[in-house]
Amino acid sequence: MNNIDKLKEQLKRANKETESLLTKDDDMIIQVGMSDCENLACFFRHFTVSSLKKPLIINPNTVEEKITYLSENLKLIELDKDRTILRSYPPLEDEKKIIYFEMKIKPLSMIFSRYAYTKKLGWRTDIFTILTKENLNRLIEDFVSIVQTE
Repeated sequence: MNNIDKLKEQLKRANKETESLLTKDDDMIIQVGMSDCENLACFFRHFTVSSLKKPLIINPNTVEEKITYLSENLKLIELDKDRTILRSYPPLEDEKKIIYFEMKIKPLSMIFSRYAYTKKLGWRTDIFTILTKENLNRLIEDFVSIVQTE
């Protein structure tokens, strides 16, 4: 059973007490942080991939092209040898806060999460967002297929 199948099988069994989906092979550890799964949806917190041996290879253009079914699309905002960042474009914004998805890619890790930046306080915190199980399955398939190792 591959990593996609392992995570999807765990998602089928997820319930209110489930806090994460987790799979590991010889090359990487993949975790989906979440809570309060019901029949149709879950509170999604983050998707992380950690490489155990080799640097991750994630093409930001592929991410932009594939992840188009969330509330906002992702756009490359920073690219250098030590990290790559994609964020929601445009983010959700009102007079008090900015809410956005962010994918941060480093040589041995990737994290995808939802954040709220509070304008008055000048800080951000990661937040839960509701995703249908259908979209969460799709996210699992896309992220696991996008992430490669050297």
